[in-house]
Amino acid sequence: MELEQGLDWGDRVVTFYDAFASPVGSTREVKLSGADVWTVREGKIARIEFFSHRSEALKAVGLI
Repeated sequence: MELEQGLDWGDRVVTFYDAFASPVGSTREVKLSGADVWTVREGKIARIEFFSHRSEALKAVGLI
C-alpha cells in the first residue's frame, strides 16, 4: 500500500492511496486506487469511510 496524499480538513482527513497485490497463481500485479475519510474527535479516530472513487471522498467533505 502506498499513501499518495493526505488532506487535513479540520476534524476530517482525506487520504488517497494505491494498493498493490498479486493474485494467487498470477505473476501480474494489480493496482487499486481509492480514498478514505477519517473523522477524528478528541485525538481518536471516530469514523472511517471508504471510497472506491476519489471524487466521492472529496464530495463527502465538501471539497467539490
